[in-house]
Amino acid sequence: MKKAIKMISLLAALILALSMFSGCTTSGDGSTGEDELEVLSITVGIPVDSSDPEWSEWEPVLTTWIDDFLTYYQIDLSFTKIPTEEKEWKKFMRKVENGKIACFFSSRGEFIETMIEDEIILSMDDVRATYTAVLEETPAGILSLAAEDDLINYMYPIYGTYQGLYYNRTLFKELGLENPTSWDSILAAIEVLKEKGYTPIAAGFADEGLEYMIDEMILSEGGTAEHSYQPTFGVVSSWERAVADIKTLEGLGAFTADCYNVTFEEAVESFLNGEAAMIVAPSDSFGGNLPADDVKVVGFPKTPTGKREDGAFIGNIDYGVYVGEGCFYKKNTRYAEAVVELLGSDYFGSGDFYNLLKDESTFTIDPMYYSDYRESYMDDALQSLVTNATAADWPMRDRALTMDTTVECFRKALTGTDVTTALQEATNAEIAAAEAAEAEE
Repeated sequence: MKKAIKMISLLAALILALSMFSGCTTSGDGSTGEDELEVLSITVGIPVDSSDPEWSEWEPVLTTWIDDFLTYYQIDLSFTKIPTEEKEWKKFMRKVENGKIACFFSSRGEFIETMIEDEIILSMDDVRATYTAVLEETPAGILSLAAEDDLINYMYPIYGTYQGLYYNRTLFKELGLENPTSWDSILAAIEVLKEKGYTPIAAGFADEGLEYMIDEMILSEGGTAEHSYQPTFGVVSSWERAVADIKTLEGLGAFTADCYNVTFEEAVESFLNGEAAMIVAPSDSFGGNLPADDVKVVGFPKTPTGKREDGAFIGNIDYGVYVGEGCFYKKNTRYAEAVVELLGSDYFGSGDFYNLLKDESTFTIDPMYYSDYRESYMDDALQSLVTNATAADWPMRDRALTMDTTVECFRKALTGTDVTTALQEATNAEIAAAEAAEAEE
């Protein structure tokens, strides 16, 4: 929720740049002069109301929307809170179905699945069949991450996180370096950056910074099929190669000095102040600040032995807009046009979300690998772990590998213990913890 609110707050500065129904088709209902149009009323569902602590962050933006829509479109825009209690969902869904609520801002939830099954909300393909400009600026991978379980897009994505290798392209240009989109270009950049007095890759491995690096290197070595700290895909060998890759980079002097005692917060600061040229981080790490006008993000390049698909990223969409069929298909097409304007790039095509992903950066992953609904696999995996913990080279699906366990495995392997032993030690600890918890129950 806080991420969504932050995103909405950032949009306030963009509101005044609206263009009327940009990219929409025109209709007979909208062809007359504005002063002759009947004022229409449209209600939008949002996650807060005036009783919520976050209301103060939403209110200025919503007030501007109300003023703009009445002034430019002759539309009386109002808002209603999306219910949080299951007993209130049916009433809310009926309002969406009968067109009383045009669209709503929401994260994924059980009631979304119900609305999809009951055909109450539209897929983005349905919306784009009439208004082709919708989502044309949205990277294909963002849409992939925003897809629901059936891999169809019902959500217009407005906020999410993605992880990758951020680099100061201004600095790379000044030093005549190639963008770090291949393993060879990474290695070449390390040497030049060190020579010029820069830290090549800001590394805070004392805490979560190691987690992000591990994520990237497992994906670079194993591809999406083997990348997971959840026990669904992969084998130990890709992890062994990932450990070797990180050790190689460390041996070349790529990372912050004494990186295992440096926090991720300290690493971010060194990237922001220009001391470091690159950092592996999620997109919400920088607080809206970047070290230069030209910063880009790419997936960490696959290694010579790696399987990473071109452009593959780790990410998730947290929040978006769902469009109700009842309002969108009303006879007066101004209702649909108003919904499309809410989805327009002037509102949600923020540079904070998309612009870093332009040029050589794309998503290509299937959302099933990284979506929250896969967390249910952990219970099955723990049972499998307890009953099948025998050989040192089990597939990852037979281990209860939470991210904490994975990081601990890698930390041990990177500081002296081989991967197989590190995995075995962490697994034994996981089994012991599971058995202790079961005994306590």
